[in-house]
Amino acid sequence: MQVSQGPWYVRLIVVLAATIAGCGGGSAAAPRSVEQLSIEQVGLLFRAYKKGQHPPPKNLKELLPLEQGYPAAVAALRQKEVVVFWGAGLADGSEAATTVLAYHKQVPETGGEVLMRDGTARTMTAEEFKAAPKAGK
Repeated sequence: MQVSQGPWYVRLIVVLAATIAGCGGGSAAAPRSVEQLSIEQVGLLFRAYKKGQHPPPKNLKELLPLEQGYPAAVAALRQKEVVVFWGAGLADGSEAATTVLAYHKQVPETGGEVLMRDGTARTMTAEEFKAAPKAGK
């Protein structure tokens, strides 16, 4: 695992995930990319925000009260490594499972990790991303 590349918060996520995966009692966990882990952290941040009975966040400032619990997610958003369709939040239903809420900045050109409105993270090609519905659009 190469941890020397990427922003500090991404390296932190990789180290924490590797540590947690190592505590699994011998079960072999599938290797996960830094992008997968960071988009999942953004999803957790949005879940925590929604639990507070807040309307969908309109900007990063509204998520900042949760920064202590989700520093890597907030850093990814602050540094624009992850792009969000602000004004839309997590939702239920089949439409939410196919609608993009957030994505790594390189996804439109090369594909990569996206967060759907139902809170699931998945990998999309650039073509899949271009065809997928976007939250708030």
